Amino acid sequence: MWSTRIAEAVRRAGSTPLRLDDQAELDVASEIDLALAALHDARARAQSLTTAVARLDEVVRIQKLLLETGQGTQTDYLDAEADLLATRSELTRARLGEADARAGLARAAGQLTPQWLEENLEKRS
Repeated sequence: MWSTRIAEAVRRAGSTPLRLDDQAELDVASEIDLALAALHDARARAQSLTTAVARLDEVVRIQKLLLETGQGTQTDYLDAEADLLATRSELTRARLGEADARAGLARAAGQLTPQWLEENLEKRS
């Protein structure tokens, strides 16, 4: 539906100046495209960081075992813990970015309401 309207607006724009409604339609379509791209990027980042957190959890576990058996150093263990905490922090930022992108998409599509916020953001854990 959107693509048909946009194609028609673009076709008309080639021969005549854009009317306000044509420009508004193009602006909305552009905003939706940008919001979708932001959502895709945020989801990919969160997925990547989720994998990184799982791997760093294992590194911390191994470093702790090495430390307990006298084969590792406290510095290595603490470095692994610091890396894990930093990555968890980045994951939280990525998840917040995803929520922001979803809200931006809803806003661009004209669906952002208090009810949408409650259903899509506040009840997520």
